[in-house]
Amino acid sequence: MHQLLGVAKTWASKTIPGWDDQMHRDLLQRHGASEIDGRISAKSMSQRQLTQALKDYEARGFPRTQKIKQAGRTMASYPQARKVRALWLMLHALGQVRDPSEAALANYVKRISKVEALQWSQRPDILIESLKSWSMRHLPAYLDAQMSKFDACTVTPSKAREIRRAWSNLNNARFKGQVAFDHYWALWELIINDT
Repeated sequence: MHQLLGVAKTWASKTIPGWDDQMHRDLLQRHGASEIDGRISAKSMSQRQLTQALKDYEARGFPRTQKIKQAGRTMASYPQARKVRALWLMLHALGQVRDPSEAALANYVKRISKVEALQWSQRPDILIESLKSWSMRHLPAYLDAQMSKFDACTVTPSKAREIRRAWSNLNNARFKGQVAFDHYWALWELIINDT
């Protein structure tokens, strides 16, 4: 639920004019978030409060679609399926996937893997690499923009150190010509989970 709230935050910052981190923290506070290490954090919220915060984002137009079952089938839950789903949601947050639903993901899986559902894919690694390749066309520019306006005062000191370390590792890899998706993913995870 925290990751979905992070996706909603990213969606709002890209979609709603003037939306910033302070507005996000105000929204969280209205729904019961309290301070942890000197800042408002979604980690202090109950499941019910998180749901209410997500409903608030939905009222602002966030296209949240979270289905537990699709056409009578349960969602695939093995680690590679979770990675595929996380990459799909990341692409949605980047504005590249219009519909983040399981049904839309199933259509993508069908087109790439030629099977009806993610749990039936014999080669989820192909799906993962396909989504990584797609995201690498947009993720570098997004992260560069996020880091150009990074304010260490909005996160805990330890989180700021983690973000700076990931940014440094990414730039060192760029300099050496050895940059990989994992460098970007590490930074993305730190930024998106900062809710």
